[in-house]
Amino acid sequence: MNGIRPTGRALLGALVSGALATGAIGGAAPAEASCFSMFGIGNGNGCTSTLTTYAIGIGDGAVANAPTLFGGALAIGKNANASTVTIGTSAFNFATAIGDNANASGYVSLFGVALQLGEGTAGTFGVGNIAIGVGEGLGNQAAVSGVFGIALQLGRGTTNTIGSLSAGVGISPFSAG
Repeated sequence: MNGIRPTGRALLGALVSGALATGAIGGAAPAEASCFSMFGIGNGNGCTSTLTTYAIGIGDGAVANAPTLFGGALAIGKNANASTVTIGTSAFNFATAIGDNANASGYVSLFGVALQLGEGTAGTFGVGNIAIGVGEGLGNQAAVSGVFGIALQLGRGTTNTIGSLSAGVGISPFSAG
């Protein structure tokens, strides 16, 4: 029975030494600039929130800011940016940017929602607005301004609305290949 203990200890010592050597040779994994902030408390790195909001950024260079009242921002992807910007009063404002170089912003919005999937920009300004932009390309944009506007842009192109009770839809077929 006593003969087993030294062998077990020797095996444990070999395993620990091997793990330490592997860690020293392999090094640490590259850091990603992901951040999280909720209710005004977060880890920094590009995410800010207030007492009633959340901000989550996942990916290298992702930024999410939600300084509004009862809102949130979510950015997923390399250099993705989601922000609800307050110039005066904003409430129930949400921005979601998913994909590399995606940008979604909500400015001075009440019940505003901005969503961008893929490279491009979606933004809201005003009251009760929804802007959705799907597709790829820095020139893509779906923007809403006014009172009850809805802007939807799928594929390449630009859709903007300005004024009250406006809706803008720009749908183009996606190219195959």
